[in-house]
Amino acid sequence: MEEPKIPRPRNAFILFRQHHHRLLIDELTEQGLEIPHNSKISKMLGVKWKQLSADEKSHWKKLAEKEKIDHERRYPDYRYKPVRKPRKKPLEQQPVSRAPAVAMLPIQPQPRAPYFLPQAAMPQPAHPYLVQQAYPPNYFARPTGPPVMYPGPMTVPVPMPAQLQMQLQMNRQGPYYSHPPILHPLQQGDRPLPKYKNNEDPKQSQ
Repeated sequence: MEEPKIPRPRNAFILFRQHHHRLLIDELTEQGLEIPHNSKISKMLGVKWKQLSADEKSHWKKLAEKEKIDHERRYPDYRYKPVRKPRKKPLEQQPVSRAPAVAMLPIQPQPRAPYFLPQAAMPQPAHPYLVQQAYPPNYFARPTGPPVMYPGPMTVPVPMPAQLQMQLQMNRQGPYYSHPPILHPLQQGDRPLPKYKNNEDPKQSQ
């Protein structure tokens, strides 16, 4: 079994504080007041101790000296051994990451959905001659017979493509250009004009 711990002899201030601590609590209890915390009472008594005169402090110093002599008589082998508080170990520093920094690439804006058909899907105005050459004869003729029906329990008309409907509507309204195109003389079948020297007309020079 461990030996009981021997208390240290009290000094003058501790004797003064313990004595007035009991008196202050008794006084507050009689008055019906709230008793403050011990730490607050110790601060109040510390201020009061500093305000004491040298003669008033000498009384408590004599009591402390008397208690020290009595303590040495009772515990002749006593030696004060302060208990050292264990030092707190510093927090272990975490290793700094050596990973290479990833370069931030610029974010490419995402294209928005078009509110209309793209340029490639829209019908482009073309010359009537080119349109006729691109499609077989009677391609744009209005159908005279009944609509084509799918065989089966339910028959529905074959829907016409949207581009074909738009092209038919353009043909009904007339050609895109209000006047026929002017073709090159070579395309019209005419003979090429002769070239004169220095751009002079021989009829005018005669």
